[in-house]
Amino acid sequence: MRLITLICIFIATIPILFAQSYYVSPSGSNANPGTLAAPWATIQHALNTAGSGSEIWVRSGTYNEKLVWGASGSAGNPTVLSNYNNEIVTISGAGLSSQTAILEISSKSHVQINGLILTDNYQQDAQGIWVTGQGTQIQISNCTVRNTGFTNDPATDPASVSPTGQAHGILINGRTSTGYSQVNISGCTLHNLITGGSEALTLVGNIDGFSVSGNTLFDNTNIGIDIAGHYPWAVNSGVSAALNQVRNGTVSGNTVYNHRRFNNVDAPPGLYADGSKNVVFEQNTSYSNGVGISVGCENSGKTASDIVVRNNLIYNNDQAGTVFGANNGLIENCTFRNNTSLKNGSSDNFYSEVSLQNSTNCLIANNILYARSNSHYAIGIFAYTATNLTITHQVHYRTGGNATDLIVSGNGSALPTGTVLINANPLLVSDNIAAPDLHIQSGSPAVNAGTNAYLVTGESDFDGDTRLQGSTVDIGADERSAPLAVEYTSPLLARADYPAGIRLYWSLRADNYADYTVVERSADGFSWARIGQIPVTTAEQYTALDDAPLAGMNYYRLLQKDKNGQSAYSAMTSCAYEGAPVQVQVSPNPGKDWLSVGWTGSGSGSVRVEVYSAQQGLVTTVTFDANDNAQGGLIYTEQWPCGIYQVRLMTEKGISSKIWMRQ
Repeated sequence: MRLITLICIFIATIPILFAQSYYVSPSGSNANPGTLAAPWATIQHALNTAGSGSEIWVRSGTYNEKLVWGASGSAGNPTVLSNYNNEIVTISGAGLSSQTAILEISSKSHVQINGLILTDNYQQDAQGIWVTGQGTQIQISNCTVRNTGFTNDPATDPASVSPTGQAHGILINGRTSTGYSQVNISGCTLHNLITGGSEALTLVGNIDGFSVSGNTLFDNTNIGIDIAGHYPWAVNSGVSAALNQVRNGTVSGNTVYNHRRFNNVDAPPGLYADGSKNVVFEQNTSYSNGVGISVGCENSGKTASDIVVRNNLIYNNDQAGTVFGANNGLIENCTFRNNTSLKNGSSDNFYSEVSLQNSTNCLIANNILYARSNSHYAIGIFAYTATNLTITHQVHYRTGGNATDLIVSGNGSALPTGTVLINANPLLVSDNIAAPDLHIQSGSPAVNAGTNAYLVTGESDFDGDTRLQGSTVDIGADERSAPLAVEYTSPLLARADYPAGIRLYWSLRADNYADYTVVERSADGFSWARIGQIPVTTAEQYTALDDAPLAGMNYYRLLQKDKNGQSAYSAMTSCAYEGAPVQVQVSPNPGKDWLSVGWTGSGSGSVRVEVYSAQQGLVTTVTFDANDNAQGGLIYTEQWPCGIYQVRLMTEKGISSKIWMRQ
C-alpha cells in the first residue's frame, strides 16, 4: 500500500507540458485573445506575447511587417511560427527600413519556422531571415525568400555602392564561443535575390552541426549556398580562430541553378565550401551557374579540410564544373568522388570539368567527367599547386571522342597521370544538355568499374539507392549494377479528372525482384516531390490519383524501385489543371430508354464515354466526334436494369463524370 502511494505522489509531481497555440489573421485584432475564432492581427504582437514553447499559427494574407523573434523554446517543446493548414502567408518588408532583416532572431534556441513567404526587402545588408548570436536547434523549413537585395536592379555593380553591396536570403551567423548547433534548413525556395558580394543562403562563423537539405535556389546574383569559415567579421572579439569555422554538417539533395554575378566575371558557384570543415555535399544538382561546385578557402593562411563531394550531378555551368582547391588558402584531406559532370564551360573554351587549385592530400575518384568540346578538359590545373593528389578509377570523355589532353596542366603546375582511367563514352541515358539524363545505361563502361576503397557504409547514390549493389561500385553519381525488374509496356499518361484531381495511368510487366513504384510531381519539370507510393504486383495496368494537383501545369514521373535497391525513372508526362474546363451533362435525369450526353471544353479530338454500374462495372463504351456535341451523343438504355450509373467522359482536355439514374 505504501509503494502505491509513493508512485501516485511521484506521478503527480511530473509537469505535463502542452504547447499553447495562438493565431494571427489580417482580419483579427491585437485586442483579441489570439484564438482561432478571435485571432490577433500582427505577427510581431504574437511573437511579443506568446511564451516559451508556444505555437503561432498564421492565417492566409499579406503582412507588412519586419519581425524580431520573441521567446526561445526548450528541448522537446520548441517555439513555432508557421502558416496555418498550408495557407499562403506572405510577410512583406516593402517600405520598411526599421531593420535589415524581415525576420531577425538573436541568440534564441529551440525555434521552428515553417511555410512562410518573405519578400520585398531592398536595402544595404538586407536579409530575409537573419539568425545571429548563439543557440541550438534552429529549424527553417518550407519557406520562400524572394525579391530581396541591396538594390532592386540585378545589373547594379555592388562595387558602386558604399560599402560594397551585400544582401542574403538566409544568413545563420554564430558569433560567440558557444555559437550555434543543430541548425536545419530544409525544403526552402530562394530566388530573385540580389546579393551583391554575398550569397543566397549562408552559414558562417561558429556553427557546429547542421544540415541544409532539399532546398531549391535559382535566379540569384552571386553564390547559391555557402558554408564558410575564417572571416574575422563573423565572430565577436575574443572568439578563438579555431571556432570561426562552420563544421560537421551535410548539404544534400539541393537543386541550384542560374547563379551569376551582374557581369558574371567572378563565375559564382551554386554550392560553395569556403574554409569550412568536415562537410559532406551529396545528391545535389548544380547547373547553369558560374561554377557548379567549389571547394576552396578565400582567406590566406587558412584551410578548408575534410570536405567530401559525392554523388552529385553537375552540368552546363559557365566555367568549371567543379573548382577543387583554394585560391588564397589551402584545401586539405578533401574528396571528390562518384560525381557525374557533363559539358561544363559553356561560356568559353579551355575550362575543365574539374579545375584544380591549391590542395594537399586530396582525392579524385570514381567520377564521370564528360568534357564539352576539344577545347575543354576533364581535369586541369594552371598556376596552382596540388601536392599528394590521387586521381583514380575515372571515366573521362569528350564530345567527339578525342582523348588527347583530357588531363592537362600548365603555367608551372604539375599533376599525377592518374590510374585506371577509362577514356570512353560513359553512355549516359541522355547527354543532350538541353534535357540531360545523367543516369547510366546498362552497357556503360562505368558499371562495376570503380573502386570500393573510399565508400562509406550505408552510402546512397544520387537517387537514394544503395551505393554498392554488386561486388564493385559503379563510377559516377548513378549506381546501376543490375537490370531493372520491370519493363514499361505503355507510357505514363496524365489526365485531369474534375473535380477529383489528375489521374495517372501506366502499364508494366514485372518479375519477382520488383518492389514498388514512387509517383513524383513537379511544378517546373526540374524540382520533384514524392506524392505517392504503389506496390508492384502481378497486375500489368496501374492507376493513381493526385487529389491535390497544382494550379496550372503539373509534371509527373515514376521511380521504379527493386528489392535489390536498383531504380529507374520513367519518361516524364504533364497535365494542366485549370479548374474544370471539361464538363459533362446528362439528360434526362432520371431517364429511362435513352441517355443524351453533352459536354463542354473537350477540345477538337474524339470524346470517349464510359458508363458504369455498381453491379456490372463497365456497362458500355461509346466514342463520339467532338462535333457530335451539337446534337448530343445518344446512348440507348432500354435493356439496362433500373438503378444508379456513373457516366464518365474522357477527352484530350481531361475527364469529367456525372451520376445518372434509370427509372
